[in-house]
Amino acid sequence: MKKRFFRIISFLVLSASQVNGIENQNLKLEAMEKLDIIDPECRTCRVFFLKFANTVNKYAFVTTVKSGRPYPQGKLWVIEENNNKNLVYTAHTISSLEWSPTGRYLCFDAKNFQEPTILHVYDTFEDSLFEIQPITDIETGYGRWSADETKIAYTEISYFYDDDFNAERQKRTAMIYEIDTNERKRLIVGDPLAWNARGEILILSISEKIGSTIVPYMWLFDLNKKEKTKKINLEHPRMMTLNRGGDKVVFEYSHWIAVYNLKTEEIIKFENDEIFEGYTNPSWSPDGKKIAFTHFEERDEVFINENVWLAQLDGDQMINLTDTGEGKNEKLIQWIRDGTIVIKVETPEESFYAKTRLKK
Repeated sequence: MKKRFFRIISFLVLSASQVNGIENQNLKLEAMEKLDIIDPECRTCRVFFLKFANTVNKYAFVTTVKSGRPYPQGKLWVIEENNNKNLVYTAHTISSLEWSPTGRYLCFDAKNFQEPTILHVYDTFEDSLFEIQPITDIETGYGRWSADETKIAYTEISYFYDDDFNAERQKRTAMIYEIDTNERKRLIVGDPLAWNARGEILILSISEKIGSTIVPYMWLFDLNKKEKTKKINLEHPRMMTLNRGGDKVVFEYSHWIAVYNLKTEEIIKFENDEIFEGYTNPSWSPDGKKIAFTHFEERDEVFINENVWLAQLDGDQMINLTDTGEGKNEKLIQWIRDGTIVIKVETPEESFYAKTRLKK
């Protein structure tokens, strides 16, 4: 199997920790410690979309519980650093959780049965909640914070229906919301993915029709010029995150991941030649020099043998941190700014979240 960077042929696979966290054979991770991530009102409810702010002690997650409604009822919880537990919102579906850079705000999408999806913003300082309603379209969602925390880029969506009232296509428009003024601005058809550090460039996913196929590509949009300025020839970009230095973004494309340097325009790809393998959920190290991600194999549309890998951008290496063989999955959840690495561990007997760190 040939795993590689964009133009890199070397890689390194090391043995890794035991999932139970007691033993760590590869000397790359500290012993794992289980996290008690549960619904305070329902210990058996499933946890989804776990998202941490800048510390492992402040986080948000969604739980679902069966109800008499057509869909399970979802609950959004925010756990504060003082262990204060806030039930922020309930809806049939809650997703796309995104913390602002300082951890003051949390934006998320929420939808109730037969109602549109609406982008919401929760202020943890004021314990207040507000909605970002569409200007002319139907739905809003997929919020992305600017580095100075004053703006949210998001998508406004409208649908077009056939004679039987089935949605046959949609239009997705990139928008900006100003926190202080409540002003909404329409930019261009596309989906915002990330900001640059100074807030004058947005990275967008803009779809193009190639033959009979619609293919989304990555574009740079200059907010001062109010126009798209550069196309990055990578298809299906998503899950984009800016590093702490503000000069690089890591993202998924197709079933691989890549890093784009906003200053040098260099692209580093992480991929291999195996058709049934891929990488997902990349997350930056606190120093912005490494990324962690989940490597998976796919069999019959099911992900198996998931492990957490580490890539060093200046060392041309990809290291398997948690390879414990078949029957156990370790999925990267997030590499938090305080240095904590959060992993979801799944075995035939149990499923739990755990925290660890790279050994110094």
